[in-house]
Amino acid sequence: MAKDYFRSDDSFDRKQDYQDQAVENLSDYKKEAYMKEIHFRCPGDRLRICIIIGNAQIGSYRLRLWESASNTVVMDEHGNNQNPNDDCYDLPLPLENNNGRLVQCEFSVVSPDPQPGDQYSVSMDFLQGKHQLDSVDESGPMNGKRVSPELWAVLKTP
Repeated sequence: MAKDYFRSDDSFDRKQDYQDQAVENLSDYKKEAYMKEIHFRCPGDRLRICIIIGNAQIGSYRLRLWESASNTVVMDEHGNNQNPNDDCYDLPLPLENNNGRLVQCEFSVVSPDPQPGDQYSVSMDFLQGKHQLDSVDESGPMNGKRVSPELWAVLKTP
């Protein structure tokens, strides 16, 4: 049987304080380490994200748009670079609802015949209308047959 370390109401409050502080610290760490802020104009044209897998490698991805301060997924898309379909996605309207939302893209990139020096590159390009706002990218050595990079961004109005 598990030991109950937080029996009294006072102890529960302290536990909640510890959990809240841990979440704040983790959120700050993630934003500093992984999340680039993408600034967009509101009002303005619709936001669009284009996914690019480069260096002639074969890749697939899963793109998620997370609601701000929530575990709700607003948009969930996937694709690969082995078909003629474009890998660009319009973000939902109204535009102002995208402020504070998190963008996550998980990639799986393979090299069918890995050679020494093979490289991969992945990126998310952010557009507002026809204007490119910014991009988040990663590249590096294949180091084997498969790599699984993950990119993050947070959408912000100025």
